[in-house]
Amino acid sequence: MSGHSRKLWLLGFSIVPLSLCTVLVLRPRESDAAVEVAVSAELPAVPRGVEVLTRGPIHEAYASLTADPVPTKPVPKCPPRALEEMPPDEQPEGNVIWIGGYWAYDDDRNDFLWVSGTWRTPPPGKRWIAGYWKEQGSDWQWVPGFWAAAAEREEAAQQITYLPEPPKTPELAPPGDPPAADSFYVPGNYVWADTDYRWRAGYWARVQPGYVWVSSHYRWTPSGYIYISGYWDLALSRRGVLFAPIIVDPLRVETRFVYTPAFVVRDTVVVDALFVRPTTCHYYFGDYYGASYSRLGFETSIVYSRRRYEPVFVYASYEHRSEPNWVSLQVNINLGRHEGRAPLPPRTLNQQILVQKNVTNITNVTNVTNVTNIKNVQNTTMVTSVAQVKKEKGIRTVALDQKQRQKATSSRLLFSR
Repeated sequence: MSGHSRKLWLLGFSIVPLSLCTVLVLRPRESDAAVEVAVSAELPAVPRGVEVLTRGPIHEAYASLTADPVPTKPVPKCPPRALEEMPPDEQPEGNVIWIGGYWAYDDDRNDFLWVSGTWRTPPPGKRWIAGYWKEQGSDWQWVPGFWAAAAEREEAAQQITYLPEPPKTPELAPPGDPPAADSFYVPGNYVWADTDYRWRAGYWARVQPGYVWVSSHYRWTPSGYIYISGYWDLALSRRGVLFAPIIVDPLRVETRFVYTPAFVVRDTVVVDALFVRPTTCHYYFGDYYGASYSRLGFETSIVYSRRRYEPVFVYASYEHRSEPNWVSLQVNINLGRHEGRAPLPPRTLNQQILVQKNVTNITNVTNVTNVTNIKNVQNTTMVTSVAQVKKEKGIRTVALDQKQRQKATSSRLLFSR
């Protein structure tokens, strides 16, 4: 690539993603089997052939990673054709849009899982550009999505500039104590200046309650690097509804299967068990504790935030600023889980239900030092129902008919080169 930036014009219209190189091999469901399986009286039924996960990648439109850009990890398998997905028949009130799901690679199974779509309140002045899988020789790579500046007019073109690879962020000395309790340090970063990169120093900023500062960062693509200027996003509790990822069994699902996400991941769970993984340009939630996951590039947001800016943890620390031991408590909980001294979160919905039935038998928390909030250690409710989340958070919803639900899935913008 030359030392000059390259530009691509992205037209403001919807693009329907085409099928990839393979199609799910499916067969009709067994005639004597019910379409859905009830798992709990408090939870919705699970469609037959679907396994609901209580850990996995977080939809990148819900939380976008700001780590140093690196080429995503190639996978030796072609992703299946996109799963047909329909949003729920209830939409949160306000400026909320539906952003559809996509396939992500699961290292444990050496296969793909489905990252469910999400109801999302966009960051002010932003529009989501969806990622996609791209064939690279015999492998496939995920090209991450990102929040771009929204065009003033729907039909207006958007300009994307591809830049040479930016220098790695240097390891700098800590900035020192904040000047005020509501201050946080915005890290410096490299910016493109006509023909080369120049360093822009960091600075102290003030928290805006209800909003998270997403610092300036770059996105890797096969064509170059995209610079994303810093912006304010909503706090996790205000972003919308995050649905759990799933595993789909192609031999148990009928060919015309349409999936409607119904199991919600609590935003408090995301903060409690949040991982950063730059090699996939994703956040993850749930049980990715232990040395084997560290070798795969998983790092808890708590550890990561000690050397790099991590917006979710920075804002969570601000929210708990009246609790002097909150940060040390989170550190101890995560260390306990990594070292096998504290219970691990369940990995599937079925495990969650079994654990909750036997939660009174979970007593292995005595070796976790300075743990004063056992509820955090034993937080076994990773996913729940929409109805329960509405009750807990006071969310008001609007009913959608079939036509409105179909329309919600049509406004998807992709970029490619």
